[in-house]
Formats: sequence, C-alpha cells, structure tokens
Amino acid sequence: MQYDVIYSGYSLRMLLYLSKSKIFHLIACFSNGKRIDVNFTDMCNQLSIPLINITNKRDIAVHTNLMDEADIIIMYRFEFIIPEDIIRKYKIINFHGGSLRTNRGPHAPVWSILNMDKRTCLSMYELSLGGVLMKGF
Repeated sequence: MQYDVIYSGYSLRMLLYLSKSKIFHLIACFSNGKRIDVNFTDMCNQLSIPLINITNKRDIAVHTNLMDEADIIIMYRFEFIIPEDIIRKYKIINFHGGSLRTNRGPHAPVWSILNMDKRTCLSMYELSLGGVLMKGF
C-alpha cells in the first residue's frame, strides 16, 4: 500500500527520499520559493508534481483542496506555523532537528551547539493541538 503525501519544506534530500520511497507517493510539494534552488525546482518538474509557493501561514489554507487528496503531510524544514484548523483536519508529521524536551523552537541544532549539549536527536511527531506526546524519550 502507498500513501499519498505532500511534502512541506525545502530539503532536496527529503524530496529525493520521498520520491524514491515505495511507501509514499508524492503528490505535491509546499515550499518557500526563497528557500529552494534550481535543483529543487527541477526535481519537482522531473517528478511531475506541483510545487506550491508558500510565503506565509495564510497561504497554506488556500490549498486545502490539494491537502484533501493527501493521506499524510510530511514536514521537514518548513518555517511557518500551521494554523489550528489545518492541524485539526489533516495528519501532519513533522521532523524537528533537535530534542523536543530542550530545543523546541527554530534552529535547534544551533542551540544544541551553543548550549554545548553532549548529544541531540532528530524528533519526529504528529502535530496536535494538545501538545506533543514524548513517550519513549
């Protein structure tokens, strides 16, 4: 079984991973046009998937018709806070470049270095309005 996925972010590596996955079928990409380069744009064109330019969080709500087609929205390196109504309606999985216990905000790897953390992690979680369940940490 494959899951229809929208990728939200600007990581070419994540885009490539999702495009080669046997589990995920990439149907669109939401990204900030200021963050992507020609390689990212070319890859979306090669994959024949729409590349939607998101410049602020209000732009996200404009594309609910496309989100309705997705089973999952995967976020990695997406800089906008998702509106509550979108979080309620869609299954959104986010990858965060640090520990959710110590570095919840932006630039988590930088804060890990500045705080001289001995170790850090990559966190994966489903967005919810009730907070993050950190079972297993």
